[in-house]
Amino acid sequence: MWRWRFLMKRSRHRSEIVECGGKPSATPLWIWPYRAFSQSAVAANALPAHSKIVERMSEMFEGTVVSINIAPEAEAPMQSVSEVRAVPGHGLEGDRYFAQKGTFWKPEASRELTLIEAEAIEALKRELDVGYGLSDSRRNIVTRGVPLNHLVGKEFWIGEVKARGLKLCEPCSHLQRLSHEKVLPGLVHRGGLRAQILSEGMIRVGETVKEV
Repeated sequence: MWRWRFLMKRSRHRSEIVECGGKPSATPLWIWPYRAFSQSAVAANALPAHSKIVERMSEMFEGTVVSINIAPEAEAPMQSVSEVRAVPGHGLEGDRYFAQKGTFWKPEASRELTLIEAEAIEALKRELDVGYGLSDSRRNIVTRGVPLNHLVGKEFWIGEVKARGLKLCEPCSHLQRLSHEKVLPGLVHRGGLRAQILSEGMIRVGETVKEV
């Protein structure tokens, strides 16, 4: 099985991203991997030809869940658990968004589940020389070997649970305040994925993540 390689370098171009509260901000576009694309470009399938290479590679992936994290209240420390029940229309049992207590809670599918790549967290630590744990990103599921940006608009399995990728989960000033000041430059375009839960079931550490 191929090994996902992550590249990041400064581009002269700029892209608009939406922060947690919904306010757009202009930020540098990062190459991740090969090239990062705005959500509008992804939605419109207006991707350059070389992105087909990334797509073909992504079709081959079979990753794993390496960490599951929930918090009972808004801004409360994240708690790592070995398993959790996912419920469509609600989120993960025990999490603040399941209880409608999350800081940015809305009755929207994009608030049900968040994921981030372990490789992105490791790159942040390495490139910016900061201490940052798997739960510090405040994302629910940490994966390894899963190209999450590729899953926008696609369905995938997390163990026995089916989910649909909705949009990128970009870092914001709220996350920066709760975790680390270097989160904004360090996780732009690799801050993870917002997903909708399509089927009820248990998600466990060590389970397989793969595209439907």
